[in-house]
Amino acid sequence: MKRFFTILFLFLSLSTFAKKVEVVEISTKFGSIYIVLYKDTPKHSKNFLKLAKKGFYDKTTFHRVIKGFMVQGGDPYTARPDKKDSIGEGGPGYTLPAEIKYMHKRGVLAAAREGDVVNPKQESSGSQFYIVHGKKFTDQELNGAEDRINGWLKENIFYKILYRKVNEKDQKAYLRCYIAGRKDSVNYITAKYAREVDSIWNTKTKFKFSAEEREIYKTVGGAAHLDRNYTAFGEVVGGMDVVDKIADVKKGTRDKPLEDVAMTVKVLKMSLAEFKSRFGMDVPDGQIIKKK
Repeated sequence: MKRFFTILFLFLSLSTFAKKVEVVEISTKFGSIYIVLYKDTPKHSKNFLKLAKKGFYDKTTFHRVIKGFMVQGGDPYTARPDKKDSIGEGGPGYTLPAEIKYMHKRGVLAAAREGDVVNPKQESSGSQFYIVHGKKFTDQELNGAEDRINGWLKENIFYKILYRKVNEKDQKAYLRCYIAGRKDSVNYITAKYAREVDSIWNTKTKFKFSAEEREIYKTVGGAAHLDRNYTAFGEVVGGMDVVDKIADVKKGTRDKPLEDVAMTVKVLKMSLAEFKSRFGMDVPDGQIIKKK
């Protein structure tokens, strides 16, 4: 029996030793940002790792920066002088299905996307991401964020109805009028579906922040008004001071930094002990991978 427990102890010790953590390192002229990705957002996490490992992000820049909100990058057009007038529109040629599960606390990594008016399924850009710089909220501001989120959720019901195949004619007319700024026509089409939207909306549980989420947004900060609308799929475990420096850069039009903040992205693998020693914390749940 004693020999059995000795063997079991050695097996568990070796299994723990074999486990590795994958950490994404984003290197910039201000220093490095270290990020772990969430297990429960597998499509986004696996895609980000794939692009990082193939060097997709290398030499691209943070092209949109808003202090107190977020810093955005991942557009391949930022590394192409011939595409300087199309920055913000680039990607790998595909989108990702939404995996909307997590809050937007300070330091969260999330996927950029087009708005619901052309993207009712809330699919994410295949490469563009943002890191939440964030601000601290008051209870009154969080109440306002709840109202804003619920407004978006109800509006999304309308877009999903509009994008049904049987409503294709109205969909085309709506988009045409929306782009042209013809508000009366847009409102007319919206009103046409108001009863159906209300019928569905009245069956939904309205969004409210939990007590824990409120406390985090009041003490740590974040971008509370983005919850339930964008996919968050990782978080910064080291280098938030670098995010602060990027957020502080001087900007020109469209919130683009006047001087490029380029990045190199790679994936590091380290043991659990090394991770804890380096970042002063345990690995967030679900971030452990088995060594092959």
